[in-house]
Amino acid sequence: MTAHLLLASQPRHLALKHSDKETRPIGGPTCNAKHQFLRQSAARLGLSLLLALASNHLAHADGPTDSEMGETRLKLGGELRSRLDLSFHDTNNSGRRETLSRLSFDTLVITENLTSDQITSSAQYQFFGYYYPYDTKDYRRVFGEVSFLKFAWLGWTEENNTKIIFGIHQIPFGLQPLLSSTYNGTIGYYIGLEDVYDFGLSYNYIGDDIIFRFGFFPRDGGNYFGASRDSTRYSVNLVKQDTPGGGGTDSSENNVGVINVAYAWTDNDNSTTLGVSSMASQIHNFDTAKTGSRWAAAIYYSGTYGDLGVSAQVARQDINPASQQDNRVVTVGSFDGSYNIATKGTLYTLDIRHSIDDIPNIAKAITPYISYSLFNKDASFSDSQRIIVGITGSVADYVNLYLEYRIAMNDNFTGSSNYLNGLAGGGTNKWGSMIYANAALPF
Repeated sequence: MTAHLLLASQPRHLALKHSDKETRPIGGPTCNAKHQFLRQSAARLGLSLLLALASNHLAHADGPTDSEMGETRLKLGGELRSRLDLSFHDTNNSGRRETLSRLSFDTLVITENLTSDQITSSAQYQFFGYYYPYDTKDYRRVFGEVSFLKFAWLGWTEENNTKIIFGIHQIPFGLQPLLSSTYNGTIGYYIGLEDVYDFGLSYNYIGDDIIFRFGFFPRDGGNYFGASRDSTRYSVNLVKQDTPGGGGTDSSENNVGVINVAYAWTDNDNSTTLGVSSMASQIHNFDTAKTGSRWAAAIYYSGTYGDLGVSAQVARQDINPASQQDNRVVTVGSFDGSYNIATKGTLYTLDIRHSIDDIPNIAKAITPYISYSLFNKDASFSDSQRIIVGITGSVADYVNLYLEYRIAMNDNFTGSSNYLNGLAGGGTNKWGSMIYANAALPF
């Protein structure tokens, strides 16, 4: 029986960047740095094409006939996404609170998928620019000036429920593939413990009751085209800070080792999964030329009981950035922006959802949900919390819609004055709120 591995997450755009009032200075790279960056980016783009061509060649190589192997299918597609941001706790230049609303085009997504009985591959590239949040003075306001590869991998599936994956793919840490049903994710994403795609190799066994995954990832997924120094990427990775004097770091993560073991059982229409996971890696600090470390561990639960779904996770993270001064803070980044997070803390997440099969003449299927996440930090830092109440569904058979109301405290993407250090020492230490909607048209 062919193993089923859920590694491709639901479409998400997490670039709810900092308030326009907190525009960061961005230094331009030197000519040699630009040339090196272009060479590296071309190599990464070439990797995705090579994986797609290699998988297509392997799938059609001499061997079993189509009747023995099954049909090979190559699909090229993507999405056009638009977004609505309605923020109730921004501030204007005089410091007074105001409500800001923005309706704009969001993302162009290009995706490749190849499937057969044994060979699979998938790649996705995303394009942004011109529209919010990429409409500040840091940008030329040209669509496509911010773009990056999300993933590009080649997989081999065996009949004994195992799958080996090579390339840029999701590291198998914690609950897979996501910690919540939301579009914008939990705090786990923003501290690098959710939905992370790195370059490496993983082994995945999906049995009837035992699920076992482990992987080794020598480097992250890379930095692509944008205005930041090192943060034009999908996943939240350790990066070089964009803000001089912002109390951050210049670092990268290498040699990530991950293991994940879970036990699953079913009872009629009910299913339950309990699992544990651990991760360890090396950190290179560019300022001190020293090697630090990162360690994380998680215990998680997921259950489906008829139309009701529940998932929860507790994860501990301990980072030693090998800094010269303050080891309590490290800089991470994604979607062309960097910010600081606390190096030590415990993450708690809970997600509850309810599936509704069909609403005639309105939606094919909808799922209302509520998500809570808490980052309990060490070092007397102020904790960060996020609550999202939302609904998702397929409207009119061809538009995928998310609508969310979010309230949060010391969350760098909710309210003003929280972006740079909300997930580190803390921001305003006050609750902020906003409404976010995203509509995606597949093609």
